[in-house]
Amino acid sequence: MQDLHTSDTLGWRALMTEAQAATGILLAPEVESYLVRLLRRYVGEGASADSVFKGPLGEFLRHPGTAPAEADLAAIADGCLLLAGLLPDQAMQRAIPLGYLVETGRHAYREQAWRSRETLFDRLETDFIDIIDLLQTLRSTEFPEAELDRLTAYQLWADTGSRYAFVVLVGPGAALPALETSVMLH
Repeated sequence: MQDLHTSDTLGWRALMTEAQAATGILLAPEVESYLVRLLRRYVGEGASADSVFKGPLGEFLRHPGTAPAEADLAAIADGCLLLAGLLPDQAMQRAIPLGYLVETGRHAYREQAWRSRETLFDRLETDFIDIIDLLQTLRSTEFPEAELDRLTAYQLWADTGSRYAFVVLVGPGAALPALETSVMLH
């Protein structure tokens, strides 16, 4: 596998191709291009979770009742995507549930699509969970010790239907998860 810290476009495209092959998720070319540019910009510049929280997403989280400016919607959604996909541990340390990031990010892309009339943002909203699954696959392949813990995986699977989270749940020695409790008397 390519190095996750690559800074060139071809390297990121190769990583995305490998992740798509590993997961069976195929992104539309325009979504893949957007994601490659986002990853190249974010990782290539050596950005951190702190830089995500200092940007429009952090401002939105600090002032949740305030409507973000149109220019900030994509940046908020991008930040949610990066945190939920590449940096879920950073989100959890700040007590931000991954399901909340998914819903916030999807809503921001949906709103951006409505305001700008660009279909790319519709696709990003629709494919949000698949993109997170791809990013988490990249992350866990490069850093196996960084795989989601089972409680976090259960919450993400229950909230979003994440295929990656389900795979973590049914990994070696795991029982199949249930969304409802049994009503049978034993």
